[in-house]
Amino acid sequence: MKKINGLVASDGLAIGLAYVLPEETQLLIFAYMLDDKDIPIHEKRLDEAIRSAEKDLLISINKARAENQAETLSILNTHLSMLQDISFINEVKQDLRENKMNIEFTLKKKVDELVAILNEQDDVTMQARAVDISDTFDSVLYELVNKTENKKNRFAHIPKGVILFAKDIKPSDALTIRELHIAGLVTEKGSATSHLAILARAWGIPMLVGIDTSINFLGLTNRQVILDCDTGSIILDPSTEQIQEFQGIINKKKSTEQSIIQTLLSSSTIARTKDGVFLRLLSNIALPDEVTDNTLRFSSGIGLFRTEFLVLDGGKIPNEDEQFSVYSSLVKKLDKKPVIMRTFDIGADKMLDEQEHLHEKNPMLGWRGIRYCLNKRSLFKMQLKAMLRVAYFADVRILIPMISTLEELETVKQIIQEAKQELSNEKKEFSATVPLGIMVEVPSAAIMAKQFARLVDFMSIGTNDLIQYLMAADRENSKVKNLATYFNPAVLSIIESVIQSEKYIKGILTNEPKISMCGEMAGDEVACVLLLGMGLHSFSMQERKIPFMHQFFSKLKLSDAKKILHKVKELSNANQIYAVTKRELQRLGIM
Repeated sequence: MKKINGLVASDGLAIGLAYVLPEETQLLIFAYMLDDKDIPIHEKRLDEAIRSAEKDLLISINKARAENQAETLSILNTHLSMLQDISFINEVKQDLRENKMNIEFTLKKKVDELVAILNEQDDVTMQARAVDISDTFDSVLYELVNKTENKKNRFAHIPKGVILFAKDIKPSDALTIRELHIAGLVTEKGSATSHLAILARAWGIPMLVGIDTSINFLGLTNRQVILDCDTGSIILDPSTEQIQEFQGIINKKKSTEQSIIQTLLSSSTIARTKDGVFLRLLSNIALPDEVTDNTLRFSSGIGLFRTEFLVLDGGKIPNEDEQFSVYSSLVKKLDKKPVIMRTFDIGADKMLDEQEHLHEKNPMLGWRGIRYCLNKRSLFKMQLKAMLRVAYFADVRILIPMISTLEELETVKQIIQEAKQELSNEKKEFSATVPLGIMVEVPSAAIMAKQFARLVDFMSIGTNDLIQYLMAADRENSKVKNLATYFNPAVLSIIESVIQSEKYIKGILTNEPKISMCGEMAGDEVACVLLLGMGLHSFSMQERKIPFMHQFFSKLKLSDAKKILHKVKELSNANQIYAVTKRELQRLGIM
């Protein structure tokens, strides 16, 4: 038996065989000169690679057609038409004959030239075509450099129920991970607030990050593993007694969860404190199919719909009608409950190709969120139009991420007016009065919360980014995790000031809290005591946590929360604040 420690990114326990995910291979393309006699050989290699890529696409197309996956089928057919674009292929061959460079280099050069031209256009359709072209011809390039099988097999043939070990996994691969039905996830890189970790929590996948780099992952496959994401450890080659012990704990947890759900169903699914203060518990989701029966039973609606995952799944930005279809499918499930749709929060660790090509020194501080959308105005307006159309028949609110200046907010309002005018000209039905809110996740917005409050209908505190910016501690860096805590007195102080700015929000929403929190802090029982004491009455979290938070708040009085907050304000250390708050909850018999 061997024990490995890591950082808990998503709690829970899992037992299974380890499976090591192969590292992603880099597509290395070398340039070399050709003799005249080599030209026909390289033309033939190109034709064969295209035919092979077409064959793979046709298999995927037939599968999508059989499963009635209309959106997937549309994307695949677009890729197929690009592979069959004779004029572009002839351009590549002409370049090959003129410059006499190997076909891999020539194709990559021509694709990059075309993508650059399309990305320079302020036209969403052209930019989307650029992404399609890159994706389409990547498959051809992999064929040419004989790495197709390596690329395909990275996520292929992974058995269900394994504990997956990986050096790192990109957010764009997160949806693939979900489809694997793994029991747990362990990564060498990453942090508890990475976007993959956020999704793992939402999907109930136990996850450990920050594993010691000296651990040899390659020797782990097929070894029995206990993943304990309650204490932050991995047990390799556990004894039969240890497996039985942890299986008993897993079974007890499932039984407790079912008991809580049944208790709520037989009493009240409306959240309130022990002394009768009503609360709003909302769900964070990335995809419409995350809405479950429990979402409808126990939540007040969707507090955060991360629309950017529509883009990261394949790298293609859906057009207005495609987005309208996705948003419509979501609101129809909610039975008139509100849904807060955040506009594309693209960038940092959720990049599109054009953002990655910038090689920014500090992508977390760079071209992301609303900064990207304001620069890609037609893309932004397209998304707003889809949201405004859905708001015609549903309770939709629009949330803007990464706002840092009042000028940005004014520009957003101007673009929304332009979107409404275009919809009117196009004679499309839309709502003219959609509540507009901002994410408070940049320190400048938190400091200016009172001024922003007067210009919006609601605000949502995003603690994941706010904390890392306040503490100058990269949330992806496990070395500084001790700094990135929401129990830090500076963090608590600025959060309280934002909550207190609620009285300045007049807006079009009435009879409901106008400030919510959608960061990970909102689902932490110990932290929520302090937030409740500060006056926060709306909490948005992973759907699976909502029944537990229902039960937790039902045992807590608002008056006790205020007393605990007053007590910890005298402390100047994050660890002390956490310890004292938890001790007070235990004294009250709540934890």
